[in-house]
Amino acid sequence: MVDAIRTKLREFPTVYDIQDNFTGGKEELNITLKPLAYSLGLNLADIAEQVSHAVFGFQAQRVQRGRDELRVMVRYPLKDRSAVDDLTRLPIRVAGSDTPVPLSDLATFESITSPTTLYRLDRKTVVTVSADLNKKVSDITAIMRDLQEFMVELKQSYPNVDYTFKGEAEEQAQTNAGLTLGLLFVITSIYALLAIPFKSYGQPFIVMSIIPFAVVGGVFGHMILLKDLSFLSLVGILALMGVVVNDSLVLVDYINQKRKEGMSVMDAVLTSGGARFRPVLLTSLTTFAGLTPLLLDQSTQAEFLKPMAISLGFGILFTTVITLIVVPINYIVAYRAKHAVLNFWNGTANQDDLVRGSK
Repeated sequence: MVDAIRTKLREFPTVYDIQDNFTGGKEELNITLKPLAYSLGLNLADIAEQVSHAVFGFQAQRVQRGRDELRVMVRYPLKDRSAVDDLTRLPIRVAGSDTPVPLSDLATFESITSPTTLYRLDRKTVVTVSADLNKKVSDITAIMRDLQEFMVELKQSYPNVDYTFKGEAEEQAQTNAGLTLGLLFVITSIYALLAIPFKSYGQPFIVMSIIPFAVVGGVFGHMILLKDLSFLSLVGILALMGVVVNDSLVLVDYINQKRKEGMSVMDAVLTSGGARFRPVLLTSLTTFAGLTPLLLDQSTQAEFLKPMAISLGFGILFTTVITLIVVPINYIVAYRAKHAVLNFWNGTANQDDLVRGSK
């Protein structure tokens, strides 16, 4: 298994100095009993004893010769115990039967190399495979994803072996867990900051409905530029959430102002789309233009920050027009749903002021 992992690591050109702490020792033969052995009343200790007697011998008697005592050992001739095939043909005595059974019918054999030194962690034997990574020209996220898929396939051949990733891979997993908490904090904070000035539990969701489209835009940006998602990509998406709500916030606030002036919901929505089109478009384009030099830079320093810039730039660009479509539609849907529920609760007719003036 260690050799398979080392071979896989060599496939990555940016991975070097591959090492492991496994030092092979002597060849061993691992014997696993078949169900037939248990059905005959045999266990591993019984078979191990008979194999030991056949190969290494057992003391039949002691003979006294003068002052010396000689031990008489009985075992198979050397020609019958010098190869694995000889061992598989070894007859095993079974209690209650005069007919011995060949060992090959009672057990399976596996040749293994025992390590000269055993390392243990949590009372388990462990082997460590380590390697260094050229961070300047490689993406650890892509390499880890490839290794994860490889280990899942490799474990099918070694079902009794567990594995875990340590080092920077472990640190990245911890960072991703912290990033998840950061995501929840950002969403909760945005909702709270929107709910207070709007004095509404529903309108913040209208403003935040643009966030999923921004995330899709950031992912599309990575696909267009043939870049893998990395930790900085996720950081950029977090920052993107706070940026894209600005346009939808302004749009919803403008609709609310027009409704207070006496406009119907439909007129307020149509007016806001035309009035805020230019500010929304210019804000998004100028933001993307500001990130363009970083996206086009080919230096090593720029490669480190590019994932964040891609998430920000393409996320904002993708949501420019969608904001003017999705937010007004969600506003109308939310308004209709609210009045439908109120009319049903109050048992009144549906007096929809969607196209009439209402304050």
